Amino acid sequence: MDNGFPKCSRLLKSADYSRVYKHGSKKVGRYLRIFCFPNGLRSARFGVSVGRRMGNAVKRNRLKRWMREAIRRNKGAIKSGLDIVIDPRLGVVIDNSRCLENELQMLLSSLNSAKEIGIFEESHPDLN
Repeated sequence: MDNGFPKCSRLLKSADYSRVYKHGSKKVGRYLRIFCFPNGLRSARFGVSVGRRMGNAVKRNRLKRWMREAIRRNKGAIKSGLDIVIDPRLGVVIDNSRCLENELQMLLSSLNSAKEIGIFEESHPDLN
């Protein structure tokens, strides 16, 4: 399996992030929030968002590295055709990458059920 994180697997435009936040479904765990929305493509695309309230630049960049690494390790288990944005929850201290990766695995596995996502039964004007 390719362990890279190429541009075609990333959300790059702010409009993509806005669409996922505005129209997508949300899953919430102890450490993370995951937003997802169908993208009409054959592959999943990921975005990582860490706000300034999470700490200084060193802490924010560490969180982003940990989240990207967790995505790389688990991207084979993710349903294709989704745009996914991952946010850490405010006010929660994430001490190590292992607890973050475990929670990400749990949340991503719950996304694999289309009924649980609740977004595939209806048609979306953005995709037609």
